[in-house]
Amino acid sequence: MLDIRVGSWVGPFKVVAPLEEAARAGMATLFVAQLTRLERTQLVVLKIIPVEDEGYDERGALRLNALRKEVEILQKLRHPNIVKIYPIPSRNGRREHYIARAANVLGNPWFCAMEHLGGGSLESRLRELTVLPLGEAVEIACQIGSALDYMHTKGYVHWDVKPDNILFRYDLYQDGVVEAVLTDFGIARRTHEPGVVAGTVRYMSPERLRVHMGEIPPDRIMDQRPADVYALGLVLYEMLAGNLPFVAEDEESIKYAILEEPPIPLSDFNYEVPPVVEDIIFQALEKNPANRPTMEEMVTMLDRAVPAPRVIQPPSGPAAAPVLGAVGPGITGAAVVGRPAARARPVEVPERRERRPPLIQTLALIAAAAALVLVGGTWAAGKWGIIPTATPEPAVITATVAPIPTPADTPAPTLAPLPIVSDIIPNSASTDEGSITMTIVGENFQDLSEVWLISDIYGDIPATEARVSAGGRMRCSFDISDAEPGARSVLVSNPDGTVSELPNAFTIIAPPTPTATSTPTPTATPAATPTKTAIIVVPTTPVRQPPKITRFDPTETRHSSVEVTIYGQNLSQCSVWLIRTADGHTVSCNQIRASDSEILCRFDDLPMKSWDEEWKLRVEGPGAEFDEKGPFYTLGQDDDDGKKKKEGEGK
Repeated sequence: MLDIRVGSWVGPFKVVAPLEEAARAGMATLFVAQLTRLERTQLVVLKIIPVEDEGYDERGALRLNALRKEVEILQKLRHPNIVKIYPIPSRNGRREHYIARAANVLGNPWFCAMEHLGGGSLESRLRELTVLPLGEAVEIACQIGSALDYMHTKGYVHWDVKPDNILFRYDLYQDGVVEAVLTDFGIARRTHEPGVVAGTVRYMSPERLRVHMGEIPPDRIMDQRPADVYALGLVLYEMLAGNLPFVAEDEESIKYAILEEPPIPLSDFNYEVPPVVEDIIFQALEKNPANRPTMEEMVTMLDRAVPAPRVIQPPSGPAAAPVLGAVGPGITGAAVVGRPAARARPVEVPERRERRPPLIQTLALIAAAAALVLVGGTWAAGKWGIIPTATPEPAVITATVAPIPTPADTPAPTLAPLPIVSDIIPNSASTDEGSITMTIVGENFQDLSEVWLISDIYGDIPATEARVSAGGRMRCSFDISDAEPGARSVLVSNPDGTVSELPNAFTIIAPPTPTATSTPTPTATPAATPTKTAIIVVPTTPVRQPPKITRFDPTETRHSSVEVTIYGQNLSQCSVWLIRTADGHTVSCNQIRASDSEILCRFDDLPMKSWDEEWKLRVEGPGAEFDEKGPFYTLGQDDDDGKKKKEGEGK
């Protein structure tokens, strides 16, 4: 049970409040917090996973693995409509991680820090309006579709697209900007990765539902991308109709409708939707995944059917005035520099209607009301002798209008300074160098900044570490061992959204290919007899490069069993051990997955003492070549008095 309150600390973050929108996200708990190391207020969202220390906690292990997988996927994705994840500031000069344990919270839960989005969720907006305007709904669908298409090109699927997981970066009521953001990647996976189906049944595609019901084996390999197309079609249908296309009283009836029944025509709920948009939605809702369009095709068709600009700016007046939404005591949404604040929402929200009345019934009600007004007016005129007179002059209503503040009365908003990248050192490197360190020269860099080597042709490479130093410099590390050679731009993105790019500043070079050297044929001279030289070519076996560890995660454990992911080069066909620094005691691992750049292994039966012990990881290749890296800590258990025993006591 988490005991986290307002004002308490989770790692280097100070908790401001539980998150207004969906304080519990699946198996995690969400809090709004701020990083106190910065002079300005930087709000983030902490996603916290409690894990039981006593014995083996199966649910806790599942939650932790889901969080680790989510963090790993988000580190590889960079898109304006995908939620950002921030590195957690390190202590004692150690490398920054994107997931860590909160040593200052009871139970030492795991947590990560994500972008704070102040515009509310699509679910809350649907509760307020039931049906969204056509332009706004299509704009949201195009933005989320663009994010999903980007994920698909990177080899991932979201698998849980629904209004709860679509948030807004800005408040639509303040400046008319719609910037939808896809969140909650807890069950995201590779495009062809099998697995037990999780998620919300109402938003499952027919093929996913058949796996969920056991009609299809969960280990069958199939393309998962059409499931995201189906889910986005459902979300767009719901935005335009106020309901899902399958209406039933219980979950079993919903399952039958998804598998067997055609969707309810969209015109039954909203006759103003153009037929071309309804046709695109119904293509996405095809029962057979092979008949659905790709995500790119769906977004293209929607963009052609309802061209941009699709969202109308809000009207001027009191209704459009900015309202600061409180996220905690003394903190408002305006605390994030350059971001509009979240709008305050009422505590009680009306329930969404199950179904709108058909058009014919609506027209009949209007006609009946008009008839009652006509009959009532005639009866009143006959009873009280009301005689129509000449049309009176319209009354003139006067009102006192408050003076409009002049620019001198309204203080100008403080804008965050833009980062400036003026130079990088070095400006090129070879892929055989593996992990490289780059120094970026410039100004206005911030903690938690993200750095990328970007290219539309060769792909993007995120920095594995970024640290701001004195003198307007930032030191970054990149793993370029598997990168495609070519020129890339250097992009720096500050947490407040400001971005700077130095085009084509860094070049990744392919390692030189050894070429055969020919032996010149001796030239015959009149004084000597020509001789023949035999050239024997001996085939050589490629020399295996020694393994190299660049990093591993996690770096500590309180459990006798732990899974560790090792990153580096030349790791295939290698064995892994943990070696205790004090006496050289070794524990071998059970490898779960291994490739040339990554090993996932599990250590069982680690000896746990009452004090902290330091270990190091050893990776050894088939030819006895090896590499070691540390430290890795097994954390001591508390004694009866709640104090940790000193190392060496009781020996």
